[in-house]
Amino acid sequence: MERVYTEDSIRFMDQGREKAAFQEKVENGVVLFALSGAISGEITNTLMDEMTALIVAGQGLVVDLDRATYLSASAMEVFLRVEKRLEDQGKYLRIVQMPQEIYDTFKSRGMHELLEIEVKKA
Repeated sequence: MERVYTEDSIRFMDQGREKAAFQEKVENGVVLFALSGAISGEITNTLMDEMTALIVAGQGLVVDLDRATYLSASAMEVFLRVEKRLEDQGKYLRIVQMPQEIYDTFKSRGMHELLEIEVKKA
């Protein structure tokens, strides 16, 4: 999968079509990190690298899943690892606009109790 880097985003392209993207910005000491498309296991290492790099940028990390269509199990694990690192530094991870289908998967794995999650309203 080809990666296209811009100043504030990474787009993952497959045969000329965007499959997933990460976009980031910092506002008032909080890092906003938006994920879109299908976050597959194939891009999980990049997800971990990007989220880890963002830990030092602010007091907290807010992940917006409004445009996410899929999260692999390994992507879900990234959230747990990042949350632990943030917690160890007195910072927080908040996941917002999580689609119900993705939330149902988190819930079936018991992960909904370990993370601060806001489910997208229909």
